[in-house]
Amino acid sequence: MALNVNIPKIILITGDPGVGKTTLLKKLYDKLSVDTSESLKGFYTEELRDNSHIRTGFDVIDFKDNQRAPLARLCSAHNASFPKVGRYSVDLNNFEKIALPILKHIIPKTVYLVDEIGKMESYSKEFERLVSDMMLKINTDNFILVATVPNRSLSLSDKLKGHPLSKTFTVTFQNRNYIVEEIFNSIKKNFST
Repeated sequence: MALNVNIPKIILITGDPGVGKTTLLKKLYDKLSVDTSESLKGFYTEELRDNSHIRTGFDVIDFKDNQRAPLARLCSAHNASFPKVGRYSVDLNNFEKIALPILKHIIPKTVYLVDEIGKMESYSKEFERLVSDMMLKINTDNFILVATVPNRSLSLSDKLKGHPLSKTFTVTFQNRNYIVEEIFNSIKKNFST
């Protein structure tokens, strides 16, 4: 299997909050699991809500083994020393326990799915370093990075969007049910026998 250098190797998924970027990434993972021989690695985030349906935080979950850890929780005395994003405190230690091992060693013939490369995740300098390393290696190593990114400007996601081998797909309420096929086909075009 060889990568086609004329086809994007960094595939970014963006869109408004709540439009379904994470749901799309999970559908993509399921489709790739069934319809491809490539190895898959990655993680996604999941909202947590209380009995009143009020969002109380986020967990980060490994696609492969469903191992999960807190990414962020509502600010409280317990997490007062954690970095803040809006009304949430970011649990860097637990986030890094899940995310960093997935990205540490690039494996050829692998599709990496990352949800997301946003403000909370960017508090981890090691996470930023590993994603930056992936951008450098994408030209020569045999792998693909698929990541959700915010539609607002953030340093790391802006660098990814500006990479010459990246392509950005914007998810909307109108296209979210069929854009997964377009993204899947873009990934598959990278690989030839």
